[in-house]
Amino acid sequence: MKVTKFLVAGLLTFSAFITNAKDIDPSLTERVRNEVAKHLMKAEWQNTEKKSFLITFVVNSNGEVLVSSTSDRELDGKIKDLLNYKKISTDGLKPFEVYTLPVTLQ
Repeated sequence: MKVTKFLVAGLLTFSAFITNAKDIDPSLTERVRNEVAKHLMKAEWQNTEKKSFLITFVVNSNGEVLVSSTSDRELDGKIKDLLNYKKISTDGLKPFEVYTLPVTLQ
């Protein structure tokens, strides 16, 4: 239960933006942030300290996320397991364009 509260608090402070695109619609950023957060909330997070990292990903032609890297070696595999090949709403996202999403877990 403590871990779930930790994750929910972290995802509520999940700061998100998408790079490599000009004039991004704020509703698109919010939608992507919410969908990624939904997948990350499925994990059991054992860490109780604040953690910030970047997720670099592309979306394939089927609307699935493909994580190419994260800025945290310790969580890299876990993040990839949680997000790779998960479908997200891709209206406004260009297939195979690289996007970066900053994440903060508290």
